[in-house]
Amino acid sequence: MITLFLATFISSIESNIISTAMPTIIGDLHGVDIMNWAFSGFLLAGLIATPVYGKLSDLLGRKFVFITGILIFIIASLWISLSSSMGMLVLGRVIQGIGAGVVMPISYAIIADTYEFHKRAQMIGLNGAIWSFTFILSPLLGGFIVDHFNWRIIFIIAIPIGIIIMILIQIFLDNHPTKKKYHFDYLGIILISISLLSFMIILQMLSRNLVIDAQIATYFMIDTISTLLFIRHEHLTSDPIVPTSMFGNHQFVLPNVLSFMTSGFLMLFNIYLPEWIQGLLGLSASSVGIIILIGSIFWILGSFMTGWLLKILRSKFVAGIGIIVLTAGAILLAFMNQNTSILWLIIIISICELGIGIVITMSTTIVQSKVHTDNIGAATSFNTVSKTLGQVVMTLLFGIVSNISMKIKIVQTPKSSFKIMNQLINPRKIHLINPKLIPNLRAILYFAIHNVFIMASFLIILTCIFYFIDQRKGLN
Repeated sequence: MITLFLATFISSIESNIISTAMPTIIGDLHGVDIMNWAFSGFLLAGLIATPVYGKLSDLLGRKFVFITGILIFIIASLWISLSSSMGMLVLGRVIQGIGAGVVMPISYAIIADTYEFHKRAQMIGLNGAIWSFTFILSPLLGGFIVDHFNWRIIFIIAIPIGIIIMILIQIFLDNHPTKKKYHFDYLGIILISISLLSFMIILQMLSRNLVIDAQIATYFMIDTISTLLFIRHEHLTSDPIVPTSMFGNHQFVLPNVLSFMTSGFLMLFNIYLPEWIQGLLGLSASSVGIIILIGSIFWILGSFMTGWLLKILRSKFVAGIGIIVLTAGAILLAFMNQNTSILWLIIIISICELGIGIVITMSTTIVQSKVHTDNIGAATSFNTVSKTLGQVVMTLLFGIVSNISMKIKIVQTPKSSFKIMNQLINPRKIHLINPKLIPNLRAILYFAIHNVFIMASFLIILTCIFYFIDQRKGLN
C-alpha cells in the first residue's frame, strides 16, 4: 500500500506543482502563448488514458499496466527536465499526463483486488486524502524548489521515485490477467478520445468567453456525434473499453453521480478557500496549508469511519450518512460572512471534509462491488473520469459565478479593478494598496466567493435530495 500511496503522491504533485514554477519557466523557455497547454495537455492526456488503462488492467493484469504507466511517466519527466523550448515542455507534459493517468484507477483496482469490502474503504479514503493534500503542498513545494534551486529539479525528483515504485510493484504485486484472448478496442479508444477532447476544448473556450459562437457549436457537434458513436460501438463490441452493461445498474450509476458532484465541490477548498483566508482574513499561505491539512485529517477520519460503519450498516445507509454530513457542512459554508472566525471556518471545513471522505470513499467502493471482477478496472477508471470531469465542470461554473459577481461589484466600487483584486489576494502585494480601499475591496471579494459558496451548496443540496428520492423509490 505504501507503494500505491507514493505513486499517488508523486503523480498528484507533478500535476499541480508546475503552477508555481510556470513564471520562472516562461522566463527561461519563453512561449507564454502556449503555456496553458502545459496544464490542459496534462489533464486531457490523463483523462483520455484513464479508461484505457482501466480496461487494459482487466485484460493484461494490474502489474504490467501500472509499471507501463509509471515508465511513461518517468520518461516524460526526464524529457521535461531537458526541455529547451516551451513546445518541448508541453509535449513532455502531454506524455507525462498519459503516464499519470494510470495511478488513480489502477491503485483503486489493486486495493479492490487486495482488501475486503470494509477494509477497502479505509485504504481508498487514505489514498484520496493523500491526493487532496497534495493540492496545497504542491505550490508550496514548487515555490521552495524554484526559489532555492532550479525549476528542472521539480521534474527530476520524479525519476528516482518512479523507479522505486516500479521496483516495488514488480517485487510485491502479483499479475493476474483475466483473459488470455481478447479483442482490443482501438475504435473505442479513438471515439472516446475525440469525445473527451472536444468536450474539454468546449469548456476551455467557455471559460474565456461565454458567447457560443460557430467554433464552439462545431466542437459541440463533434462531441455529440463521437459520444453517440462511442456508446453504440461499445454496446456492440466484444471487449469494450467501457462496458455499457454497467450503466443498466442504478447502483453503479448513482455512486458515479455522487463522485462527480462531490469532487466538483472539493474544488472550492483548492481554489476559493485560499482566497478567503488570504484575501479576507489577511493570513499567510502557510496558514492555508495548515487549515487544508486539518481538513485532510478529517477526510482520512471519514474514510476510516466508512470502514467501521460498513461492518454494521448497509452501504447505501453509509453513503446517506456521508451526503447528509456534507450537505450540513455546505449549508454552513453558505452562511459564512466576513466576520466568521478562523475557528468556525476550520469547523465548517472539517465537517465538509468528513462528509467528502465518506462519500468519495463509499462511491468508489460501491462502484467496484457492483460489477463483475472482470470489469473492476473499467468500472474504477470510469469512476475516476467522473471525478475529474466533476472538477473541471464545477471549476468552470464556479469561475463564471465568481467573475460575474466580481465584475458587478467592481463597476459599483470606485478605484477598484481586477488588478487591485489580484494584489488583495496576494499577501506579498497587499501593501501596495491604499489602506483606505482595502475594506471595499474585501467586500467585493466576499461577494464573489460567497456567491460561489451559495451555488456550490445549492448543488450539493440537490444531490442530497436526488439521492434520497432515488433510495425511497427503491431503485437502489
